[in-house]
Amino acid sequence: MATIAETGTSSQIGGTAQLPSFQRRVPFHAGLHDGWDMQRVILWTAATVFLLVALALWVVPGSSLDSGAVLMKAGLTTGLLGSGMVLFRQGRGRWQPQVIFDPVRREMRVLMPARSGRPRTVLRRRYSTIGTVRLRSGSAEFLEADGSLLLKMPLVDCKARQTLHAHLMGAVPIQS
Repeated sequence: MATIAETGTSSQIGGTAQLPSFQRRVPFHAGLHDGWDMQRVILWTAATVFLLVALALWVVPGSSLDSGAVLMKAGLTTGLLGSGMVLFRQGRGRWQPQVIFDPVRREMRVLMPARSGRPRTVLRRRYSTIGTVRLRSGSAEFLEADGSLLLKMPLVDCKARQTLHAHLMGAVPIQS
């Protein structure tokens, strides 16, 4: 889902969003995380179930305490605790790639996290070097001059599409 941060409001003129001149100068960010919130919920739910089952192995009344059962319970508990902790670690908020559209510098930047956790620019393209942009209802495709795909990013809603269209209008050829 791409989220676009902007200031102020846009008005509809002729079916496309027209931004006031000061808003065209404000860079906006679009995230490339598609469905990450749902993944996080699923991972945390599975991790919680694993940890509760590991605890329930020892707490359930009527469980036997002979040496074979204790050894099996210990092995299962270790496996479930390890799996639950791995799922919790995976469910932590990883920093997702971001696309920044800067109308002042007239460029697009893609940021990814470095090992230190700080964002690092992995792609920087001037608007003049982008061949064309295809805006679809749920995504935007940035193409090279030869027609090959440069970047495909999901868009959350119609407002995100309209804002991106308004910021790139006149700077990049747009196909709708």
